Amino acid sequence: MVYKPYTVEELQMRRKAASDTYVVLGRMYVPDDWKVEERANSYASVQFKTVFGPKPTTRPRLYRFLLACAMARGITDDKEIHRWVSTVMRNHGLKVPQKKRR
Repeated sequence: MVYKPYTVEELQMRRKAASDTYVVLGRMYVPDDWKVEERANSYASVQFKTVFGPKPTTRPRLYRFLLACAMARGITDDKEIHRWVSTVMRNHGLKVPQKKRR
Protein backbone atom coordinates (compact mmCIF):
# COMPACT_ATOMS: atom_id res chain seq x y z
CA MET A 1 0.00 0.00 0.00
CA VAL A 2 1.44 3.33 -1.06
CA TYR A 3 0.85 6.36 1.14
CA LYS A 4 -0.47 9.32 -0.84
CA PRO A 5 -0.34 12.62 1.04
CA TYR A 6 -3.36 14.90 0.94
CA THR A 7 -3.34 17.91 -1.32
CA VAL A 8 -3.70 21.33 0.29
CA GLU A 9 -7.33 21.56 -0.85
CA GLU A 10 -8.17 18.10 0.54
CA LEU A 11 -6.54 18.94 3.85
CA GLN A 12 -8.41 22.26 4.12
CA MET A 13 -11.68 20.52 3.30
CA ARG A 14 -11.10 17.87 5.96
CA ARG A 15 -10.19 20.49 8.60
CA LYS A 16 -13.31 22.50 7.78
CA ALA A 17 -15.51 19.40 8.04
CA ALA A 18 -13.94 18.47 11.39
CA SER A 19 -14.36 22.03 12.65
CA ASP A 20 -18.06 22.04 11.71
CA THR A 21 -18.53 18.69 13.44
CA TYR A 22 -16.89 19.95 16.65
CA VAL A 23 -19.12 23.04 16.74
CA VAL A 24 -22.29 20.96 16.34
CA LEU A 25 -21.11 18.46 18.92
CA GLY A 26 -20.33 21.21 21.42
CA ARG A 27 -23.77 22.78 20.99
CA MET A 28 -25.47 19.42 21.61
CA TYR A 29 -24.39 19.47 25.25
CA VAL A 30 -25.43 23.01 26.15
CA PRO A 31 -28.54 22.85 28.38
CA ASP A 32 -31.72 23.97 26.59
CA ASP A 33 -32.40 27.22 28.42
CA TRP A 34 -28.75 28.37 28.42
CA LYS A 35 -27.02 30.84 26.09
CA VAL A 36 -23.55 30.53 24.57
CA GLU A 37 -21.10 33.42 24.36
CA GLU A 38 -17.89 32.77 22.47
CA ARG A 39 -14.65 34.24 23.75
CA ALA A 40 -11.34 34.63 22.03
CA ASN A 41 -9.34 33.45 25.04
CA SER A 42 -8.92 29.82 25.92
CA TYR A 43 -10.84 29.79 29.19
CA ALA A 44 -14.30 28.33 29.59
CA SER A 45 -16.68 29.32 32.37
CA VAL A 46 -20.33 29.39 33.34
CA GLN A 47 -22.20 32.38 34.72
CA PHE A 48 -25.84 33.54 34.79
CA LYS A 49 -27.12 30.67 32.59
CA THR A 50 -24.51 31.51 29.98
CA VAL A 51 -21.68 29.26 28.80
CA PHE A 52 -18.55 31.29 28.02
CA GLY A 53 -15.83 29.63 26.04
CA PRO A 54 -13.82 29.35 22.86
CA LYS A 55 -15.61 28.37 19.66
CA PRO A 56 -15.07 24.58 19.59
CA THR A 57 -13.29 24.30 16.24
CA THR A 58 -10.45 21.99 17.37
CA ARG A 59 -10.33 19.03 19.75
CA PRO A 60 -8.61 21.00 22.57
CA ARG A 61 -11.13 23.83 22.22
CA LEU A 62 -13.99 21.34 22.15
CA TYR A 63 -12.61 19.81 25.35
CA ARG A 64 -12.56 23.22 27.09
CA PHE A 65 -16.04 24.05 25.79
CA LEU A 66 -17.41 20.72 27.08
CA LEU A 67 -15.84 21.47 30.48
CA ALA A 68 -18.10 24.51 30.70
CA CYS A 69 -21.08 22.44 29.53
CA ALA A 70 -20.41 19.94 32.31
CA MET A 71 -20.44 22.76 34.85
CA ALA A 72 -23.70 24.05 33.35
CA ARG A 73 -25.20 20.59 33.81
CA GLY A 74 -24.42 20.73 37.51
CA ILE A 75 -21.35 18.51 37.72
CA THR A 76 -19.17 20.04 40.42
CA ASP A 77 -16.36 17.59 41.21
CA ASP A 78 -13.27 18.36 39.11
CA LYS A 79 -12.39 14.71 38.42
CA GLU A 80 -16.00 13.95 37.52
CA ILE A 81 -16.10 16.89 35.09
CA HIS A 82 -12.99 15.68 33.26
CA ARG A 83 -14.27 12.10 33.26
CA TRP A 84 -17.62 13.23 31.77
CA VAL A 85 -15.92 15.27 29.03
CA SER A 86 -13.56 12.42 28.16
CA THR A 87 -16.47 9.98 27.99
CA VAL A 88 -18.49 12.30 25.74
CA MET A 89 -15.59 12.72 23.33
CA ARG A 90 -14.84 8.99 23.23
CA ASN A 91 -18.52 8.15 22.71
CA HIS A 92 -18.43 10.29 19.57
CA GLY A 93 -15.27 8.61 18.31
CA LEU A 94 -12.92 11.50 19.08
CA LYS A 95 -9.56 11.20 20.76
CA VAL A 96 -9.17 13.15 23.97
CA PRO A 97 -6.34 15.69 23.61
CA GLN A 98 -3.22 14.12 25.10
CA LYS A 99 -2.56 16.76 27.76
CA LYS A 100 -6.15 16.41 28.99
CA ARG A 101 -6.30 12.63 29.45
CA ARG A 102 -7.23 11.37 32.90
